[in-house]
Amino acid sequence: MKHVVVGSGIVGLLIARGLQAFGKKVVLIEAQDEIGGLLGKSYEYKGLRFDYGTHLVPTTGNVDLDELILGKKLKYTKDWVRLPVIKSGNFTNGWFNTQSPYIDLHCLNKKKYAQVCVEMLNAKESKKDINTLREQLETSFGKVVTQTIYAPALNKLFGVGISSLIKDAYRIFIPPRVILGSPMVNQALKQSSYFDEKLAYSSVDESRHLSCMHFYPRKNGVFDWVLKMQKTFLKQGGELYKSTTLSQLKPSKKGIKCTFSNGQKINADSLWWTASPLLLFSLLGKTVKLKKRVSFRQTHLVHFVFNQKFLTDVSFFTCFDPDFQSFRVTLYPCIHKTSDDMFHCTVEVLNQLKKMDKSILIADIEEELKKMGAVSRKAKKIHATVQSLGNTFPVKDVAFREMVQKIKQIEQTLPNNIHLEGVAKGHSFFMRDVLLDAYKALKKSVKNKE
Repeated sequence: MKHVVVGSGIVGLLIARGLQAFGKKVVLIEAQDEIGGLLGKSYEYKGLRFDYGTHLVPTTGNVDLDELILGKKLKYTKDWVRLPVIKSGNFTNGWFNTQSPYIDLHCLNKKKYAQVCVEMLNAKESKKDINTLREQLETSFGKVVTQTIYAPALNKLFGVGISSLIKDAYRIFIPPRVILGSPMVNQALKQSSYFDEKLAYSSVDESRHLSCMHFYPRKNGVFDWVLKMQKTFLKQGGELYKSTTLSQLKPSKKGIKCTFSNGQKINADSLWWTASPLLLFSLLGKTVKLKKRVSFRQTHLVHFVFNQKFLTDVSFFTCFDPDFQSFRVTLYPCIHKTSDDMFHCTVEVLNQLKKMDKSILIADIEEELKKMGAVSRKAKKIHATVQSLGNTFPVKDVAFREMVQKIKQIEQTLPNNIHLEGVAKGHSFFMRDVLLDAYKALKKSVKNKE
């Protein structure tokens, strides 16, 4: 019997290839006319490829999984740029830190920095239950850091105040550690498990031993990776149907009767769903009633080509400064050089606006890049464009928490041969974690049927 995978984002592609690796016949369906989700989309200008966001492919520590997503003999492949250490940074409180993605509290003025040191060094492990995000942040970093850095940054990124967000909401945007003192002081404090959870190393070089390997395609950006995954899937006998959805679903003891929107019918041994869980529940006649609809942030990708090199060698950096619209900036030549006279980057901007004056946005973001110190004042813009995406990042408020809880409750009632995986579950967000979760579920399912 065949196994059906719904959704061809990176998780769907992984599961499809994983099932093939275990000797299964797989049918992959995708509602869009192209596979890969955001990873399968890109913008091209005169041979320069722009991704839809920052997408560096990580190793996971699982050899079998890494070979599935990256291919065998990685040390010798010519298809990938190997990045043993990713050099990344952040722009916070008017200061461009090019040594680490973690917020360095030296960006505060001397008075506030002194207050922060007193708060963090005198803090004691809390034994009481922490119920709100504000309590969580103040317990970890103190009131000054919470009020001065985290609250304004989260308001910018989520579009709502910190009091509206749930615990751990900040983790999808802001690293969970900060840099407090000098490299020597940080290393000394991190010997304590209490401070190790709160403090980061001062630079990427210091934390090199903790880093996983990352890869980036030599040609055509992450888009090329998706195409290679598709090619391998088809070569291994997989069936792929684009612009196709499931219109009917009837689980039974003998399998799952699947009817596709193209009229095709398949009696599947298992169904792996990586699209919106609410669509799956609707097909199964399960209603999810929410008190409030979950909100999402809109993402606008501003692509630039300049005539001069960037003033930094970081591959990407995040802007936490609330006075700037920019969120994350990807500097492609710092990942892999592709041109001697054109230097391109993508800036992600988060807001709720579906329509805006793109020429004004381009001018504003160009000025921000120069203010932050990433682009020279003398650099001339060769090309710029804006691409607006739909719902990208969920606002992690009470409505989001309720939705995740409802999904988890209904997931536990699903038949054993229907599996729900992917970011849409709300459990994991980062690529490495989502891939590991999906592969673990895949191996468990195959083992249970042996």
